Amino acid sequence: MSPISTKTKAVKKTASSKRPNVVVPEKTHGLGRELRGLIVSDKMTKTRVVAITRLVLNKKYGKRFKVTKKYKVHDDANATVVGQMVTIRETRPISKDKRWTIVTSS
Repeated sequence: MSPISTKTKAVKKTASSKRPNVVVPEKTHGLGRELRGLIVSDKMTKTRVVAITRLVLNKKYGKRFKVTKKYKVHDDANATVVGQMVTIRETRPISKDKRWTIVTSS
């Protein structure tokens, strides 16, 4: 005997003319997360180290504190320098440590 499937197909909902304020987001499949941080090292060729600082809330006492994490980021043009703010995007593995690329710099 084969089991009876009770699953139903998901129905895609679209914005209709009755609801003009509904915004349908663009497809972002496969783009990965985007973070904003500060370049702290540019000593490697085509690689930058970006520090991402975020606030974390202590569960027990409710105090906020800063947590900084450093990411190795691919910069193909070697265009950025220490001290610049950049936006980085998650991508496929480029090397052992690099899984991020620079999207924009300011």
